[in-house]
Amino acid sequence: MFRKFIRCGACVGLCPEVFELREDKAWVMGPEKCVTCNCREAVESCPGDAIRLN
Repeated sequence: MFRKFIRCGACVGLCPEVFELREDKAWVMGPEKCVTCNCREAVESCPGDAIRLN
């Protein structure tokens, strides 16, 4: 079963230096920059539960 994720852009709004919104979805562009923004908040704000932190 596949889940369809929405493109809300909350992660981009919270951490624009880490995430970039493209046509189909948000992409992680700078994971090392989680030290300068709150990536945990971006994960918790994702309504589709599409972001995972390692």
